[in-house]
Amino acid sequence: MYVFTILGLPECCILAAVAYDHYVAISHPLHYTAIMSGQVCRQLAATSWVISILVEAVQSTWIFSQSFCGSNRIHHFFCDIPPMVCTDMSKIKIVFLAMPVLFIMRPFLLIILSYIDKDFSTFSSHLMVVTLCYGMALISYVRPKSSYSPESDQMISLMYKVVMPVFNPIIYTLRNKEVKETFSKTIKKSIFSHS
Repeated sequence: MYVFTILGLPECCILAAVAYDHYVAISHPLHYTAIMSGQVCRQLAATSWVISILVEAVQSTWIFSQSFCGSNRIHHFFCDIPPMVCTDMSKIKIVFLAMPVLFIMRPFLLIILSYIDKDFSTFSSHLMVVTLCYGMALISYVRPKSSYSPESDQMISLMYKVVMPVFNPIIYTLRNKEVKETFSKTIKKSIFSHS
């Protein structure tokens, strides 16, 4: 579970770093290489991972101090927190709400602030990935208690952990001219071959 959770938080921080990179490229194009040097990029990536490791170590330690369901089998695809914990979820909900506010919403706000007064079409692929990432995280972890069921948790988890990562490269490559041309040719070829 620690490995699973530690892979989610850096994504939010790295999406914020990408937004900062876009901001610098548009707002300060002549100083871009000085501001976004290789060292700065390494520091942004390292900071994302260090914050994630520390936050998730504290969260996982706290979660594992809770009572778990009696069986060692869970009705889920992977070891996620809600299906495993059988104690009062209100304490865990507080942690789930505090963590997004402290460590996920800050990067999200940085992303939004970096795109104010910018041409959104330039950043449309990044904004789609940000929307997918944050939207699925909100649906997964911040829902009313009445909407929890093992089946809905499984479907949402499948979307969050399988479908979303599949869409990321597709979204980013659709901005590529060669990919657009190949995609267009493939569509035309399939349409005309059926005619």
